[in-house]
Amino acid sequence: MVGPSGRPVANAVVYLENAPKEPGRGDRAFIDQRSMQFLPYLTVVAQGGKVTFANSDPFPHNVYSSKPERFDFGMISEHGARVRAFGVPGAYQLLCNLHPNMLAYVYVAPSSYFATTNGQGKYAVKDVAEGTHALGVWAIGLTADALSATVGDGDATFDITMHR
Repeated sequence: MVGPSGRPVANAVVYLENAPKEPGRGDRAFIDQRSMQFLPYLTVVAQGGKVTFANSDPFPHNVYSSKPERFDFGMISEHGARVRAFGVPGAYQLLCNLHPNMLAYVYVAPSSYFATTNGQGKYAVKDVAEGTHALGVWAIGLTADALSATVGDGDATFDITMHR
């Protein structure tokens, strides 16, 4: 995946829009609050999946987001944790009202078939059934035109160019 400048796009999400949600696939994730950061920076979960938010710091944190569904955990004590199920697909910007420099994202995909891009813009969505699938793509501040992918027998590669 490349961006408008021709450089690789890291921390993007590629998902199949019309694939099913498979039990046990992409339905659980973990985000830690450590060293005043959300780790990892980007987490993906299938619609209906649950994310555990842990606090490994020796002081309290807060986790909140304003859209696509608003939530606010209030204080999470040191070494505490909270769990949230995500029912609405889309990008959730995570913030801590105690530490304004903390930022991360949860992306809720409509199916269990998704991947994130690495630093070279590479990704792999595993075990995709043969057929034509609508691809969805999300990256901070970028968009892509409507995409579809036809998967046959074996591996398939799809190049994606993002724009502003």
